[in-house]
Amino acid sequence: MNAMSDLGEPGSEGTLALMVGETHWGYIIRERDTGGDRRLVRDALLVFVGAILVAVGLGQWLMPGALFNADLIAIKLAITAAMLGVGIGCFHAVGRDAMVEVQVDTVRRELRVTERDRRGAERLIQRVPMREIDSAYVKRGSRPSAGGHLLLRLAETDAPLHLATGSERELRLLHDRLRRDLRPARERVERRLLREAALAMPTRQDDRAASA
Repeated sequence: MNAMSDLGEPGSEGTLALMVGETHWGYIIRERDTGGDRRLVRDALLVFVGAILVAVGLGQWLMPGALFNADLIAIKLAITAAMLGVGIGCFHAVGRDAMVEVQVDTVRRELRVTERDRRGAERLIQRVPMREIDSAYVKRGSRPSAGGHLLLRLAETDAPLHLATGSERELRLLHDRLRRDLRPARERVERRLLREAALAMPTRQDDRAASA
């Protein structure tokens, strides 16, 4: 996983909300995690509770007295199984929070919406070929300070695809980049050749100077 970097510099809108990670096939768009500290506290609490439950569930078999009492064996087995199950569940819940990210693959010419947890496990939610994207546009929030949303119009549906939420400046920069990348490769090459040809052509003043 490539390191994520801020999109642009902070402006009048306040804290940056988007991060972009460059890859060899394109880039990844991810909204900034604003609840990281709360999750760290919650994960620490889950680990603590899980360790206590596992220790108590196993430790009761080490306590002296009535260890081989037939009447208590079934009860102790049930208590041990319940505590171990809940304790292991606490460990399993640590780091399971997933974040949605958008992968813009300029090599395969597609967008992938995926869900990635903090262990790095990735699950594909949606794959959209770029040829099915009609346009990208920014929908502003109700207030200037609320930022806005970057949306995609798809050819086969009326419902837009949400791409990112952030400040107006971040979305404008991302929209400009995405608009260039959505352009077909043939069209990009033609535009580049036209620009190079225009630069190579002499101006009228050069023509008059050469004929004088």
